[in-house]
Amino acid sequence: MKGIYDKYIVTKTDGTTDPEADYFALRIDSDPHARKAAIAYAESIQLENPNLAFDIRMRVSKYEGRLFDGTK
Repeated sequence: MKGIYDKYIVTKTDGTTDPEADYFALRIDSDPHARKAAIAYAESIQLENPNLAFDIRMRVSKYEGRLFDGTK
């Protein structure tokens, strides 16, 4: 397995790119470790952005076979 390398090109929905940005993409549909990382991120932002935290949990739950109640 490779370490970190440039595998994806990130383009915003409006078609623009930011060549100075450094993105880290995770594939949550096929990688259980990526799902754990996404849930850890949701927990980290819970107080700051509860809507995004909830949305992340709901998205991950599609692949985990369980639902989250919005708190953890």
